Amino acid sequence: MRVTLGTTDYPDSGNTFLTGVYAQITSMSRTGSESCNSVPPPPGLTGDPGLGLWDFPGAIANGNREATSDWSFGSPTFSRFTFSGRILAQEFNIFSVTPAGSEPFIPSSTATQRYNTTIVFVGSNAVYANKDAGLTFVASDGAATPVNTLPANATSLSYDATSGFIWFTTSTAVGCASSNGLTVRSTPWTGAGEPRAIVADPIVHTRAWFVDSDPTTPKVGSVTCTAGPGAATLGASFTPGQPADVDRVPSFVAVGTDGGWPGFLYVTNPTVSKVFVHAADGTYDHTWSFAAGSCSKLMNIIDGPGGNLWLTSPTTGEICKLTPGSTGFMTSMGNVSAPQQTGPMAVDSLGNLWAIWGTGSATAKVVRMDGVSEAFTGYSLAPSAFSTTTYSLASGGGAIWATSVDSNAYPGSGVRRLVLPTWP
Repeated sequence: MRVTLGTTDYPDSGNTFLTGVYAQITSMSRTGSESCNSVPPPPGLTGDPGLGLWDFPGAIANGNREATSDWSFGSPTFSRFTFSGRILAQEFNIFSVTPAGSEPFIPSSTATQRYNTTIVFVGSNAVYANKDAGLTFVASDGAATPVNTLPANATSLSYDATSGFIWFTTSTAVGCASSNGLTVRSTPWTGAGEPRAIVADPIVHTRAWFVDSDPTTPKVGSVTCTAGPGAATLGASFTPGQPADVDRVPSFVAVGTDGGWPGFLYVTNPTVSKVFVHAADGTYDHTWSFAAGSCSKLMNIIDGPGGNLWLTSPTTGEICKLTPGSTGFMTSMGNVSAPQQTGPMAVDSLGNLWAIWGTGSATAKVVRMDGVSEAFTGYSLAPSAFSTTTYSLASGGGAIWATSVDSNAYPGSGVRRLVLPTWP
């Protein structure tokens, strides 16, 4: 049977809405009539989902006031039966759900930590790289522990949970660190420019990819580490695109895992609406392009919801989608309102996409895109007394973590913790 759930009386607002709505049967009058099409239980759900559990995607997110779900039951005797249950939903407000004891803004530990350039989530800690002072581990209760073994001028981080490596770039080197940051291995980069935007390879866990945006000799490079971590070694590198391309300078690289193109590399360009696709050995495969005037000057790219690749355009403020396939399907998802600079992205535990939108304390926002409906909601970050810029995002520990950079006063640099809802 088809069930429609209406939520027309819920006082939806710009910062509060219901998402992740489920119906769960808690008791049933007859054995054998349990659901035939229950969905997997979400993390943290209490009670036995075996009698029946169905989801209502996007039931009250972003103005969608009702949703439907198809329920199927076993009926060996075709006789009547009754059941009772409950509706579960997450009321989501990133400003009111921060638990007691957690600060919405966690400042840097010392006066030298001003440039918090990149952040990842490792185990039970958010870990951000500071251009002045290595790594800082931040626990969910806000306790910060600096670990200064990383070489100076760290510019990007990526984490691989399988290998336990924190991959990093500095202004002159690339390498890996252990998950506690105490063991570090690096090797000098031999390209003409600075290595940046490193990303762990989700298929070959001992390898990471990065870009060198030198305008004369642009490169996509790789680095490998052995267990331990052992020695860091430079691997294959290549110039993205084809010789006939006017601009081959890379901005970011992603490794595909879905859509029939696993292991292929997707390289964005900061001046054209193109994505260069290469095999893992660097061999050029093809180029995917956006329509003229759409998603220009592409920057960040990640493997995200729906088996798609997601990109941001700092010029138009758009979030863009690339669906891998034989020809590729690329489209703009639009922006929240007026064009603003969009930046790094992260995917939360519920499959929703988050992106930085806007710059500075006056305009900084975080965009949330529902992983099912692909609709946007924008949130202003908590006000700051400092002229800070939101720089990077990470997901983990039931929260979205955002770094804040202030080049003038270190108390304005640190991380913000936007807590996600949990099931009762």
